[in-house]
Amino acid sequence: MLYFKVQRGTQPGFERQVEQACEATEADREGPEWRTLECRNDWRTFADAQAIATACGPDYLAIDNGANVSPRYDVIKMHKVGDPVSYGFNGDSYPCGEIVSISKFPHRVIVTSEGQKFYRRKESGSWKYQSTWSLMRGHVSTTNPEF
Repeated sequence: MLYFKVQRGTQPGFERQVEQACEATEADREGPEWRTLECRNDWRTFADAQAIATACGPDYLAIDNGANVSPRYDVIKMHKVGDPVSYGFNGDSYPCGEIVSISKFPHRVIVTSEGQKFYRRKESGSWKYQSTWSLMRGHVSTTNPEF
């Protein structure tokens, strides 16, 4: 879970406008600045999460996990071109090269160097290959030991 240092403004018509936000460090979580920290448990609308992601810059993406998931809204660090990735399902995972392209906002398609195309599911932070395999960070090669 990411924590963000948030500075809020008070302009008329905006109840919770974000002036500035950045990802918090471990020292911020334990120091006197903890009162300015926010995380996914603090956001009640998708607009709150989008404001944080926009204030942090293009490396962050607001997501909506759906009505039946708690916490529903979150901000994640977006994948970048050149990042090593794998795909996985049910305890099995296999490396699939590096990211070679990411579609423009809202980042619906991610293509790897081995040709797999991962499609984003609605506004979630999940990208799927062939509707089953999930995109994972890093080169991971594991198999489920139960089989």
